[in-house]
Amino acid sequence: CDSMAIQSLIRRLFASVVVLIPAVVPAAEQYLLRYKFVPDQKQVYVSQNDAALTLESSKFREEPRHTEMMIRSIRIVSVSPEGIADLELSINRAYMSANSDGVTSTYDSAHPEKASEDFAKLHESLRMPTLTRMNSLGKLLPMDGQADPEPIDLAMQLPESPIEVGGTWKEKFESGVQIDPKTPLLRPVKMERRYVLKIVEQGIATISLNTVCLTPKIDPFQESQIMQRR
Repeated sequence: CDSMAIQSLIRRLFASVVVLIPAVVPAAEQYLLRYKFVPDQKQVYVSQNDAALTLESSKFREEPRHTEMMIRSIRIVSVSPEGIADLELSINRAYMSANSDGVTSTYDSAHPEKASEDFAKLHESLRMPTLTRMNSLGKLLPMDGQADPEPIDLAMQLPESPIEVGGTWKEKFESGVQIDPKTPLLRPVKMERRYVLKIVEQGIATISLNTVCLTPKIDPFQESQIMQRR
């Protein structure tokens, strides 16, 4: 799954198109935060995540290493009169390397014939872009024929009501972390994003973000996964 570095980059990407409209009472210096999408606008960026862990107990010691680098793109396909955008998400190229128990597996989407069997399904999933729908608050909506939207973490959620500089809002969500290195089972973890509107200059907002874990009793292995998503 994507690291928090990837998510942070995507949020900054969308934040560049935030339009702030003064509220009805200008004396309060409040602003209505909304995303403004432009049809055919496209952003291409590189995301990278490196992880190095040391796992030790009375019975074993492991030092798994993982590297992931992707060239991604987001294209605004269309925008409705209500400001709802259909987005096309693509991975143009991917490179991954994993080392565990002295065995290294690598994958480069530019050379799929050299990929190990572990990455075969991944390569197939990269070939088709993903379509998703987002409103001007940053909330994902179901596409036509979908009961629920795809669970993709793309952009920070904006507050529905006008807010002044220094104002705060929160967004609770749930994420899954691998229980331990020996099993693919995931443990649900409750988390919360806390936002602060820091400054407004020339119609562009600067928003700070802090992500905290609300679930108690997280062990070091699970905490390392959470840290990558902050």
